[in-house]
Amino acid sequence: MVAIGEAAGVFVTLNTGTLNLIGGSVGSVAVNAAQYSAELKASGTVNITGQVTVTGNTYVGSANSATDTLAINEATDAVFINQGTISVLGGSSVTETGGARSTLRNDGAIVTSGGSHITIGSDLNGVGTITDSAAVKGDGSLIEVGGSVGTGQSIALNSGTLQIDKPIQFHGVITNLGHTSTGANLEGGAIVLEHAHATMALLVNNELVLWGPSNFVADLHIKGASSASPLYATHEADGSLAITGYALPGATELRPSPMPIHLS
Repeated sequence: MVAIGEAAGVFVTLNTGTLNLIGGSVGSVAVNAAQYSAELKASGTVNITGQVTVTGNTYVGSANSATDTLAINEATDAVFINQGTISVLGGSSVTETGGARSTLRNDGAIVTSGGSHITIGSDLNGVGTITDSAAVKGDGSLIEVGGSVGTGQSIALNSGTLQIDKPIQFHGVITNLGHTSTGANLEGGAIVLEHAHATMALLVNNELVLWGPSNFVADLHIKGASSASPLYATHEADGSLAITGYALPGATELRPSPMPIHLS
């Protein structure tokens, strides 16, 4: 069941797995599951024009059912506002793409688990959280951010992987970058920086600064890093840079003084 909140000048169509949400130039559309004691269980395609606000719970897939795929397409200048909880479960996937100046404003929570995959192509801002809830080895999700990320976003990895396509535009806070331990059924998460040609690193007070011979690469805020819980940087064969709480082959342990990053 999909419940649409009252809004003036709104035209909504639902047709063969495609939901089109179109608002006026100054209006908004609200998919308000909480108000109607309903939930939005999404699979297929959602097309967004104007400003769309989701205030209730949205589920993509479930922990014990077949996987689902949801595509969210934002038009030029569109704004998708999440004020509820979006759950991506059971190996399902969500892919959000947008036209020029489109934005995903996350003021609620996005939760992934069970090897699910979420890709956010538009700029991401707001004051919300994104959490990989898996703590079991091999059960982590992939969270990919393709645009800029604002300071109000907190991303908890646990066993998940955070892929940052534009490291220099990432300003969020990363938490729960776990560490493996002998005999535990836990696996630390990973941060993967795409096209990050960093040769030097400095880790001080939960802030990781990366730079190359002639360019600044990234300034990441990673909570929980310490001498007792060190971080490591590893250059991958595809040109990306992995930041982990455990040492991969060829890794460089990051320290509170400028140091070169080994080339694998």
